[in-house]
Amino acid sequence: MDEVHLQAGHLGWETDDILLVGSVAGTPRRVVVQVKHAFTLSADNEECQEVFADAWKDFSNAAIFNRDRDGIALVTGPLPV
Repeated sequence: MDEVHLQAGHLGWETDDILLVGSVAGTPRRVVVQVKHAFTLSADNEECQEVFADAWKDFSNAAIFNRDRDGIALVTGPLPV
């Protein structure tokens, strides 16, 4: 891992909770991660719509996202007690 950024919105990402940057054979690879403690997958859920809209904006932004090398992840789960 070459870089880890938290709250990466200031770097131009919409999916902004975590940005991981590494490289393979000198070629940079990025994964942006949105973290949700609770998440409902539903067309009627406003938060779900926002998460997918932000991911699509990043996926469609060739200035920051390379579809052949980069990834987008959604991590969900409860906080530990």
